[in-house]
Amino acid sequence: MNNSKTYHLSDSFKDFLIHVSEGFLSSEDFDNVYVRFESFSNKYFFNNSSESNLLRILSSLFDKKSFLLDSLKYEHHIEVVCAVSSLSNYLTDIIVRNPEYLYTLFNQEILLQQINENDLRNEIENSLSGFKSLTSKTKMLRNFKRKYLLKIGTADILGFRDLQNTTQQLSILAKVISSVLFDICYKEILNKYSIQPITQFALCSLGKLGGNELNYSSDIDLILFYKENKELPEIKKDYHEIITESVQLFIQEASAVTSESYLYRVDFRLRPDGRNSMLCRTISDYLRYYETRGEDWERQMLIKLGFITGSSDLFNEFKNYLEGFIYPKTIHSSVINTVQKMKRSIEMRLQDEKNIKLIPGGIRDIEFCTQVLQLMNGGKYSELKNSNTLEALSELLQRDLINSEEYDVLYQGYILFRKIEHFAQLMNDTQTHSLPDSHDDKKKLASLLNFDSVEQLQDQVGEYRKNIRKIYDEIVGTSVVQEIDYYQAIKFTNPTKAKTNIKYLSFGMGLIGDRQFDKTTIKLFEDIEPNLIDFLKTAIDPDLVLENFVRVIKNVKLTSVWYRTFTDKLFFYSFLRVCQFNQRAIDLMATSRKLADLFLSKQVFQSVKIEDAKVNLTDILFILSVQHSCGVIKYPEFSILLR
Repeated sequence: MNNSKTYHLSDSFKDFLIHVSEGFLSSEDFDNVYVRFESFSNKYFFNNSSESNLLRILSSLFDKKSFLLDSLKYEHHIEVVCAVSSLSNYLTDIIVRNPEYLYTLFNQEILLQQINENDLRNEIENSLSGFKSLTSKTKMLRNFKRKYLLKIGTADILGFRDLQNTTQQLSILAKVISSVLFDICYKEILNKYSIQPITQFALCSLGKLGGNELNYSSDIDLILFYKENKELPEIKKDYHEIITESVQLFIQEASAVTSESYLYRVDFRLRPDGRNSMLCRTISDYLRYYETRGEDWERQMLIKLGFITGSSDLFNEFKNYLEGFIYPKTIHSSVINTVQKMKRSIEMRLQDEKNIKLIPGGIRDIEFCTQVLQLMNGGKYSELKNSNTLEALSELLQRDLINSEEYDVLYQGYILFRKIEHFAQLMNDTQTHSLPDSHDDKKKLASLLNFDSVEQLQDQVGEYRKNIRKIYDEIVGTSVVQEIDYYQAIKFTNPTKAKTNIKYLSFGMGLIGDRQFDKTTIKLFEDIEPNLIDFLKTAIDPDLVLENFVRVIKNVKLTSVWYRTFTDKLFFYSFLRVCQFNQRAIDLMATSRKLADLFLSKQVFQSVKIEDAKVNLTDILFILSVQHSCGVIKYPEFSILLR
């Protein structure tokens, strides 16, 4: 990509360079060094921020003289610092904090050295041997992560590693650090109570970590189970309490933000029963859950199951038992329906149209296409049981489950979109998936990805999105737009407000996206949604019905209990009639949980005894008004009871 506008380094930068080179660089050598800085600043599309980063790096060096003298012999030294300065504020910060790390980047052999899991673990454990406290050990791990991220990220932006190698290296780094940190936390709790391990456990990865395809700024999804619970009478606890305390300490230490940044954002919410359940349970509890209550989305999730630390035998027992659940010999069409609904949920909540991960035709579409075909065919072809997206796509091609044209679109589209993610995340170590906003960053990205112009990059992204979505619709089926159309048959006075209310009822999401229902609640709403739509089609004021429905749900504590009760169609329709015809009852339910619970218990439909001293006047009026709205009592009887 040609830079149509030449960047000139500022007078301040030149003055800095004159000052630090004074006395040991001749005028000719100075000019050579300066020209190289100018050349590489243009190659990497410098702006003022990039130059500021470059000055920060050079100012932090312990031996500026040696750096400049070496740069006369090896111009790639200047290229490395210019590339990092332009393309990553995050890597710049690491060098400024630890300038000694910079010299490892100048040695291409070290830069290209592959991370080996066993060697990395040995290196960490040897380094940890000199530290005693938990604080000092976690500080050392944070420094270790930064050092290796700097190597991986620099090799990436210089084009020395392909995407698959980069994500694999990031995943190995995260696995080893997470494994070592959990073992430290586990021993910390055992030592706290002066006890020895009494049973086995397994800490497992899911998501991108499980698939060896981690981003620079990904959460890591984990679950943990143990062999059996045992009593520890000497400390008046059981093993469940010990391992749970270990998990809590691990989450705290991994997620803590300090001056050395943080290790990883850790997420255990994909465990059976989600965030409302215990952090860990026995292997029998988990297997029983998947056997009796496991849902289709959990089959999809478990494709990415991987081992982190603990007992590999226990992990293999768990994984082998679940093979039949994840990859049954014959699979029901509900799997496809589940994926459709999940994608609908994602796209309805989407706030950012530049989010390359979640937009229609984005990364998630590629992953869902791949995983649906794996679920549908993994029971027949064992080679499809692969947690890595790109490797799974290659296996699908080998089995003729996708053709070569589809493979090229999905494979190359995935690589392009993930590289865009990496560019965005490396810039500031933020969990973003969006195309850059500024034109300067767009130019940097286009150049990094070898496009001739920003427009060519944008055209390529648009072309991939269109073709990926076409393949997604062919494999997965009905797209989100078609599903949302069901509501378009309803004559809302204010469709925009109605859509906001539907989003809230579906996902717990308000105007600023401040709350989100768990997957069980979302699934329960999907079960009652067809009845809601049917009622709204004939409602006198469908806007009011939705508005009142939302008012009540916002006041209750356990939305899932209400939605589960609403699977009784007659009761649900009674509630919706109250939403339509009885504003007073809605006002009371929206402000009084006692009256809302009275309605939910269905006691409002029982006969009222006015003389009952336990029932106050407000309760009586509420019950009678609900019964009247639902046709349980007629107006004459209602009038008599009120006298």
